[in-house]
Amino acid sequence: KATYPSILEKANASDADMIIAVTRNDEINMVICQIAFSIFNIPKKIARIRSQDYLNPKFTTVYNKENLPIDVIISPELEIAKSIQRKLEAPGALDSVPFADNKIRLLEILINDNTDTTFYHFINQLRIKEFKKHLIEDEHQKFTLFGLAQEVGFSSKSTFYTSFKSIEGMTPKQYQSKLKKSVST
Repeated sequence: KATYPSILEKANASDADMIIAVTRNDEINMVICQIAFSIFNIPKKIARIRSQDYLNPKFTTVYNKENLPIDVIISPELEIAKSIQRKLEAPGALDSVPFADNKIRLLEILINDNTDTTFYHFINQLRIKEFKKHLIEDEHQKFTLFGLAQEVGFSSKSTFYTSFKSIEGMTPKQYQSKLKKSVST
């Protein structure tokens, strides 16, 4: 029944911007996209196609406006294979999503289990490490302590001071004084 134009009409297909055909049957999904295009002029058609024969590169020319108007094909098997490949390319990451033609990757890493800390504490530790490096560099001497904290990613003065004291056991000013004493001796 999913391919019946009357069913799509009852679902207000004429008002739809997109149709996603995900029945268990590849052929039904293809026909749904064809009807969505031919009768209801739906601009975006997405179909789940599982059969590797339909996904064979030799036959992909069939998916165009003149033949089978399918804009996006979802293949669960190919998506799983891609996911496994991404996991193998970035060991330890939960997932790795490529951007910019694989030049940039977004990695999903479980921080709490691997570092015994929260995400925010982990990020603030990295920011404070950068802050301490910048504090001794000549080019950063023009900054106030909080100005330098902003340079490394803190946007809240209280978060910066609280995190710094929690991680270093002293205030940023105390750390700066200690640093100046060790440099002068």
